[in-house]
Amino acid sequence: MLRLPAITRTARNLTLLVAFCLLPQLAMSDIKVAGEERAPGTLASITAEVKRTVASISTARSSKAIVTVGYRSFENALADRSSDLPIIATFISSTAYAELLGKYPHRKLVTAIYSNPDPVAQYFLAKQFYANGTVAVIETDPTKPVIEGLANEPIKIIRQQNNGLKLIRQLEHVDVLIALPDEEAINGDNVHHIIRFLYQQRAALIGYSRKLTDIGSLASIYPARPALLAELKKLINEYEATGFLPAPRFVNDWQISVNRRLARSLNMAVPSNSALLEDIHSEMGATK
Repeated sequence: MLRLPAITRTARNLTLLVAFCLLPQLAMSDIKVAGEERAPGTLASITAEVKRTVASISTARSSKAIVTVGYRSFENALADRSSDLPIIATFISSTAYAELLGKYPHRKLVTAIYSNPDPVAQYFLAKQFYANGTVAVIETDPTKPVIEGLANEPIKIIRQQNNGLKLIRQLEHVDVLIALPDEEAINGDNVHHIIRFLYQQRAALIGYSRKLTDIGSLASIYPARPALLAELKKLINEYEATGFLPAPRFVNDWQISVNRRLARSLNMAVPSNSALLEDIHSEMGATK
C-alpha cells in the first residue's frame, strides 16, 4: 500500500477543514412549540406530532418563533406581553384565528396554517352537486373575513339571526349551504334542524370536516393531519430561508367524504372522491 508523505496528508486535512468551514452549518431550528401535551385525547397526540415535525427541521440560520397548537395555546401566546416572538398558529380555524387577532391587535408578527379548508374549495365542491344551484353562507362577525375570500363567486349571504326560525326561513330558496367553522352560525343546537330543513327543500349542507358528513351534510372537504404537518414544515422552511414570516394560508391538499346514502335519496349520481378532488383542483387553478 502506497503511503502518502506526511506533508501531503497534512495539506489534505487542512483543505478539508477549510472546505467544511466554508459550508453553511446546519443547526436545529430555534422554534418552540406550545401545545396541550397533557390534554386528553387528540390534542395531546397532535402536539407531539407538531413537536416531532419542528424538531426534524435543519436550517442554515436559527430564526426564533413559537408554534402554537390549538385555540388555547394560540390565545395564551397572543396574550403574553413578555414575549415578542413571532407566532405560527396551527390546528386552528381561519374564523378562530381572525377572532383572536381582533382581541390582540398589538401582535403583528403572527401567521397561521388554517385547519379548515379554503371556502372556495367548499364552493366548488357544492357546485359538483348543484351546478346551477344557489350557494349560500351564514355571515357572522367571525366569518366576515372568511367570506371575503368568496367575493369572486356568486354567493348568497344569509345574516345570522338570534331567532332560529328566522334563520331557517332564510334557507327557503337555497340549494346548498356552506358550513363555516363558527359556533354562532352552525352548532350542536341547530345543525340537525338546518340539515332536516335543507333536506325537505331537496337542498344540502357542505361541511369542512368528516364529522359533519357523519352528522348529515351531503359532503365535506378538509385537510388531513399529515397535510397540515407538511405545510407547517414548508412554512417554517420559507421563514428560515427568507427571515420573513409568510402570510397565513390554507392547505391545498384535501380529503373528501361524501354521504352517499343521502346523495342516493336526493337522486344524485356522485363521482368518485378522486374525480371530485381533480375537478375542484382544476376549478381552483382556473380562478387564480
